[in-house]
Amino acid sequence: MLRSLLTAGRAVTRRVPWIASLAQRYGSTCLGVAAKLAGRVRVGGGVFTTRAPFIALAAAGEMLKGTYEINERRALDAVLDPGLPVIDCGASLGIVACLVNSRLTHPERHVAVEANPDLLPVLERHRAMNGAHFQMLHAAVAYGAAQVEFNVSGNSLAGSLAGHGGRRVHVPAVTLRQVADQYGFEQFGLLCDIEGAEMDILRHDEAVLVERARW
Repeated sequence: MLRSLLTAGRAVTRRVPWIASLAQRYGSTCLGVAAKLAGRVRVGGGVFTTRAPFIALAAAGEMLKGTYEINERRALDAVLDPGLPVIDCGASLGIVACLVNSRLTHPERHVAVEANPDLLPVLERHRAMNGAHFQMLHAAVAYGAAQVEFNVSGNSLAGSLAGHGGRRVHVPAVTLRQVADQYGFEQFGLLCDIEGAEMDILRHDEAVLVERARW
């Protein structure tokens, strides 16, 4: 029913320019209300909950449209080698993690690293809902300390080491090399979305990227 309404809405917006403009600006947020009411939606062949309080309306709307992290998913279509292990830094809700895991030859050789403690239950739930087999590691990718402060945001997409205005929590720190060594990944694919902290990997773990990260 929701998919049918969405298809009809797209047909209308294509024909009416001012509605198209409004839809571009507010469409995802409005659809997010419907997504929250539905409770769960399908994205890229997987099924995911929308009712976690930290899933913003706009993100829920993107999930309903099937466009959640669409650019990342298109990039993966171009580079993913299903035969390689995967290190997924900043797994968040686990939507991309579940979709990637379903394509791996050895799905158990996939580790999802997530710093935000509030996201771990929904990450685990999505893993179960989709029959995924990735391993979960609660840590922040960071260098120079065993623990770091992490800013927990009410929005699942906004938590970060450098953020402000949220709840500050201490989380274990781990380097990319440590993750690869811990799980025995001599070669791996790297999926990384950690709100700017990617620069620390480039500064401190360049050798691992060059020698062991195949994509």
